[in-house]
Amino acid sequence: MAVRVRAGRLTSGMTAEDHRLAAGVFMSPEPQFPISARGGCVPGGLDLSRGTPMSARVSPGQAWIRGEHAAAQGGYAVTVDAATELTFGNGDPLLPRVDLVVLRVFDHTYDASGRTEAVLDVLAGTPAATPVPPAVPKTCEVLHQVAIPAGVSAGTGGIAWETAVTSKRRHTVGLGGILPAAGVGNGAYVGQYRDNAGVLERWSDNGWVAYQAPEPPFIRLGVADKPVFPASAEVMLPWQQIVAGNTAGAGMWSPAQPTRILLPSPGVYAVAGQWNWPGAMGANEGRIWSVQSPAGPGVVANTIRGSSGNSTSVASGTVVAKTAGTFLEFRAHGGAGGYALNSGEVSVWKIGNAVGSA
Repeated sequence: MAVRVRAGRLTSGMTAEDHRLAAGVFMSPEPQFPISARGGCVPGGLDLSRGTPMSARVSPGQAWIRGEHAAAQGGYAVTVDAATELTFGNGDPLLPRVDLVVLRVFDHTYDASGRTEAVLDVLAGTPAATPVPPAVPKTCEVLHQVAIPAGVSAGTGGIAWETAVTSKRRHTVGLGGILPAAGVGNGAYVGQYRDNAGVLERWSDNGWVAYQAPEPPFIRLGVADKPVFPASAEVMLPWQQIVAGNTAGAGMWSPAQPTRILLPSPGVYAVAGQWNWPGAMGANEGRIWSVQSPAGPGVVANTIRGSSGNSTSVASGTVVAKTAGTFLEFRAHGGAGGYALNSGEVSVWKIGNAVGSA
């Protein structure tokens, strides 16, 4: 059999089937049918509500109905453009039944029906002690299921619409859209998302897995060896060890460049640190402040005068990295007498995305 490669939007030579297949490229795919988009209702329409005692009203809405008579039949974009009333037959005198409200496409080219149209219809079930819904024909989307009690008619008060109707709508969306979970089986591709009762889930090829947002980068660094500073001089504070962190923050510091804390992506980062000075500093001042490269506003640790006990400089604030590769360093000044730090730690973690640029 000759293989046909179909193209959409050619100026001539396109069949109705070609157009349907081309339109399906932009819809969510159906896992079992590689060239057929997933059928279903567009979210937000085709509700069923009470009409008269034996009729119900279907609200306007749209659906994509997958052609099921041939592999390359394509799908049909169907619009119900106004509220439509449907009448249900009276109940069987003795037994209940289950009816279906469907949106159906007839296409004589494929189904030899003699019809070429889309219709809203009621498929009546067979009365039975334990009734089941009727068989669903091809190229058809089920919208609602309605329980028809035995003996019901307009004269007996009609169908109890508040309890008789069960929505059977499945939904579809454009390619890459988030599917409502109702009626969704396996995903069509790794990375497809669905909304399952308010929980975002991702198809992993082995099942639907609750989505977890990527962990923001975080690192905590420490000073362990009591670095000594020269008198009345500023130095870049070298960090000596990773105290804590996560996978996303693994590349934020390296012993090869011990003074630098890399901010791996543009965004807003929180900074919190404390540094402990010896009490022997007396009236001398120990100062620590951050320097950002490329230049940006830093975080300053408050200046603490020495006392009879140890003294601590603390800092907290935010810095903004406008480009990837920005790094943070801390300058330290041990005062006129120099002095060493007893200890020190700083934590840096991303809290948001940067706005604007330099």
